[in-house]
Amino acid sequence: MKRFVFFVLAVIFAASSFAASSFAAKRDTLRILSIGNSFSEDAVEQNLADLARADGRCAIIGNLYIGGCPLSRHWENMKQDKPAYRYRTIDSDGVMTTFKNFRISDAVKSMHWDVVSLQQSSPLSGKIESYEPYMQELVSWLRANLPSDTKLMFHQTWAYSANGVRKEFANYGCDQRAMYDSIMVATKTICERYGLDVIPAGTAIQNGRATSIRDNFCRDGYHLSHSCGRYTAACTWYEKLFSRPVRGNLYRADIQPDYDTSTKGIRSVYPQDAGVVCGPDQWGAIAAWAWGLSRALDYLCTDKDVDASRVALIGHSRLAKTALWAGAVDSRFAMVIANESGCGGAAISRRSYGETVGIINRSFPHWFCDNFKKYSENESALPVDQHELLALIAPRPLCIGSAREDRWSDPQGERLGMEAALKVYDLYGKSASSRVAYHIRDGRHEIYPKDWEAYLRFAGRFL
Repeated sequence: MKRFVFFVLAVIFAASSFAASSFAAKRDTLRILSIGNSFSEDAVEQNLADLARADGRCAIIGNLYIGGCPLSRHWENMKQDKPAYRYRTIDSDGVMTTFKNFRISDAVKSMHWDVVSLQQSSPLSGKIESYEPYMQELVSWLRANLPSDTKLMFHQTWAYSANGVRKEFANYGCDQRAMYDSIMVATKTICERYGLDVIPAGTAIQNGRATSIRDNFCRDGYHLSHSCGRYTAACTWYEKLFSRPVRGNLYRADIQPDYDTSTKGIRSVYPQDAGVVCGPDQWGAIAAWAWGLSRALDYLCTDKDVDASRVALIGHSRLAKTALWAGAVDSRFAMVIANESGCGGAAISRRSYGETVGIINRSFPHWFCDNFKKYSENESALPVDQHELLALIAPRPLCIGSAREDRWSDPQGERLGMEAALKVYDLYGKSASSRVAYHIRDGRHEIYPKDWEAYLRFAGRFL
């Protein structure tokens, strides 16, 4: 029997405050603390947590940051317990929070870390003499103050671009290969000396330079680019920490990056979009991600083990907006389920409640075309509203999900959008309206097992 397929887009984006006590262990969850600098920022802050969520895992991340910080300074800060760090966390909901004047000791004690990483500053990364006695002191202190099952790891950083102009490149004769080879020797020596496992981001970047991407992994000669550079480093961390391949991981940044300065991704392939973040009528990230879903469905149509006529879409938050748009423009999707889609999803925009058009355009200017910005704080002038997007899915099954405490997504507006769309479903006959459902539960912006149970029951009725 052929099987029906859900495209699972349940990446969780919520607003909450950081508190150590709020983190709860989940299956396939890793708590990762990096003691680093801008190179750890490149590696762990942009893509790692999202890669994990796209694979059904969870990465809770803490990054202790001082720009250009070497091991010697980390040790001085640790020894004197200095509140010297910018501490940035990514919690189990994917929410990033930044704290100033943080201590290493406070971060170490904030939760039961599964992994703690160390690294040398990039100018000294290939200079083995610069590691001691600081590495010995740091490792000793951490092992004395961390749980016995916490794994200490070493983040191997990367060589500079071959045409890099940073003055410290002279430490290696301004030779990329010499710098990389020196980093490899230093990494091997330190990891063997202290029994550390290595996260080989530097090797991944160097290998990538031998591909068609060439030496385009850095944005300024040494920091990683926000596209292929950071993504490659994050993939390396993910595979090393979770022991799972990233190949086949349906992470949306593979299709279009989720930040407002991106001219990369699938949009850059089209001549009218080249070098443009967004334009008056040009598609934004939401439409690009939806395009990616249709391309995935193209493949499923060739898979003999899949009944391509029974493929359902499900998304949460920004990816619920994506699921609705993909379902509206590609009628091959047999069903659409949108969990807490809010503004730009199922919620009526003219209500101006919760996350409004103005708020979403300021926070995520790359999601929609620039013409949408004309209606910021001007929702009453909209010529259309979200119920018309939902109506484009008719007569296929549609389920809208809300949470009572998720006022940012406007549960009432989501319900009103669904009810207004029913008028189009009624045009297909009396039975068509039975294909539309509204699911609401207590709680906040999240997708829970009880939501999945409700959505699977709904799918079972039609697929």
